[in-house]
Amino acid sequence: MDFSNTPGWRGWVLTDVNAIAIALSTSFIGVRVYVRARMTKNMGLDDAIAVVSFALVVVQLALDMYLVSLGSGTHDQYVPEHLFVAFLKFFSIAELLYFWAVALVRLSILAFIPRIYNTANVMKLVYATTGIVIIQTLVCFLYKLTECLDITYAGSTLLPLDNFADLILLASDVFKGPSARFRCKAPLADDRMMEGHITVGIVVDLVLLILPVSIIYTNMLLSKRMIHAVLVFCEL
Repeated sequence: MDFSNTPGWRGWVLTDVNAIAIALSTSFIGVRVYVRARMTKNMGLDDAIAVVSFALVVVQLALDMYLVSLGSGTHDQYVPEHLFVAFLKFFSIAELLYFWAVALVRLSILAFIPRIYNTANVMKLVYATTGIVIIQTLVCFLYKLTECLDITYAGSTLLPLDNFADLILLASDVFKGPSARFRCKAPLADDRMMEGHITVGIVVDLVLLILPVSIIYTNMLLSKRMIHAVLVFCEL
């Protein structure tokens, strides 16, 4: 549905930003794969993970663009009820993709570190961080996937919708149609889950930033391996 004529519509910002992000991501991953596969002939597990994460990121960005047609970037009062339910459904899919896209980007960095430096202490930190990323992702993914319960009467009669505000409590279950009736956990609980994911993610990202920098500074300063490592991390 076209909402461009509604007051205060900002959907074009979301469309343009996501389109630019897709173009840049495609360019970066294309250069990386070409250099590693054709020039250095040194593809590794980190490259495979990076390609998969790229695919998930592109799908997520494309979903964000599609959500514009369902009311993203539009004031709530101008979005029909049936589109609002569809918006919740696809927004939930985008959230589920987000968890794995972010996790795979981090895992691709962790998979690259042993290729430049693999002492016992470094490997212990890599394994520990990998475990944290996987556990964090699984917990948040499963929470989001199961946060809504299907509430029905005996005989599978769906509960009626009370009003538009009650739609906010509908599940955006990715495997059910928008006509099904669900009751979800409170939005505050969902916010706490996302805050926890972000907090742990910040700590992990600091490790992923400090560890390679310290390795390069202490062991590869002004060497060819340093240049190679820096280029790979720029592509990530």
